[in-house]
Amino acid sequence: MKIAIKRTGANDAALFVKIIAKNKDALGVDRPVAFVLPGGPGADHTIYEKYVYLQDVVDLVFHDPRGCGESTTSVSSDYTMENYIEDVEAIRKSLSLEKFIVLGKSYGAMCALGFALRYPHSVNKLILSAGAPSFRFLETAKQTMKRIGTPEQIKISEKLWAGSFKNREEVSEYFHLTNTLYSVKARDQKIESNLTKKGQHFSYQVLNEGFRQTFWHFDFENELHRVASPTLILAGREDWVTHPKFSEYMATRIPHSQLRVFENASHAMEVDVTEDYFQTIREFLKG
Repeated sequence: MKIAIKRTGANDAALFVKIIAKNKDALGVDRPVAFVLPGGPGADHTIYEKYVYLQDVVDLVFHDPRGCGESTTSVSSDYTMENYIEDVEAIRKSLSLEKFIVLGKSYGAMCALGFALRYPHSVNKLILSAGAPSFRFLETAKQTMKRIGTPEQIKISEKLWAGSFKNREEVSEYFHLTNTLYSVKARDQKIESNLTKKGQHFSYQVLNEGFRQTFWHFDFENELHRVASPTLILAGREDWVTHPKFSEYMATRIPHSQLRVFENASHAMEVDVTEDYFQTIREFLKG
């Protein structure tokens, strides 16, 4: 389904939303609802198909952010964290949900944090997976890339930092070359994980805009104490792009939070420690 977004300060949009529920006509009535926020920026909902593992304990809402997947494209200035956050609230209202669980991965976790701070009464639980509370994660990621990356990986990551991908094929090449950094399993078993397919589902325009603008400015560090909902923070010990120290930082400052750092996992915890990762989320949702 598509939900029309109309509000002052943003161009109109039609956002694709997918609902997986036992009873879609009674969404949010008998079962909790978890809204899965995709990362990137530029990812669509199809990259997060494994999260259906959680449907035994919650109903699920997925969406494609502006410019991604089946949602409408727009001018690059529309692809902001501000619009992402406001669009999630608009979807909540459209679905007539009083509250929901917000589950963000990577950039989605950064937006989820921003959403929980702006709309605390819309959130009953918060899950921040491979996230960060501010732009400061970027410099750490750059230094880590220089330290552990191959010459090929270092070179292509310059397109990421600059937001200069020219097409989707270049994004696919990026994920192909950096596959072993995002997944410990891919690195150790020398396999091509499904991470390479990510590039086929990315909007390079949205990805570029995030790295040109959003990532250099957002900062929630001084507001972490205001997060009101129970919060689960997840990180991979070997995550090169959102270093686990940023998850540890959030855990010391967000009240009612719990932290789980997975050993032998990088950014793609869903790939590296699939069963443990989803079981940890499931137990938090049931608690």
